[in-house]
Amino acid sequence: MWAECGLTSVTYLRDRPARERLCILMFDEMKVSNLMDYDPREDQVVGPHKYLQQVMVRSLVGNWRLPLFFDFDRPMTADLLFDLVRQAESAGALVTGVVSDLGPTNQGLWRALGIAHNRRTSSTNPADPNRQVWVFADTPHMIKLARNHLLDEGLVLPGGGRLDRAFFTEVLSIDASDAGGRRAGGDSASPVTGAIEAAAA
Repeated sequence: MWAECGLTSVTYLRDRPARERLCILMFDEMKVSNLMDYDPREDQVVGPHKYLQQVMVRSLVGNWRLPLFFDFDRPMTADLLFDLVRQAESAGALVTGVVSDLGPTNQGLWRALGIAHNRRTSSTNPADPNRQVWVFADTPHMIKLARNHLLDEGLVLPGGGRLDRAFFTEVLSIDASDAGGRRAGGDSASPVTGAIEAAAA
């Protein structure tokens, strides 16, 4: 289902300078309420749906972003992604990259595109074989995954020490209890530093 305000609005990009048309295609799958609803305009029952796939394009240097696509319970596939890139490009956008989180479906998409941190990080632009579309992981999601991995698996230090969940809980406790003293003009050295040095020893 194409967003009504998406491609029709993107057409104004054709008259803009090329640098303002450089953009990133972003997509994300959101969990929705999984309820049925009546759409009086279309005279139909909608749902129930579990997920909403939404796609936007955003300028790298210009001040614009536009919805491009949405659909329910539809994972992103290589075919759908390439079709969206072609549609955006035909409306005047110059898609230079895509951004997504690293949920299981999107990891499958990356594999289908041959994308991996140690191999390829781009794919040929389906609208222009002379250009690449670079693939990026969503940074906030990467930080969340790193945090979860750190708490679940811990961190093995080069000297053989291991920082686990209990250690980080203790560090946060020390830091919280010491924060008041440092704000009130106490010693600038934190006991957290000592705890980290002790764990590394």
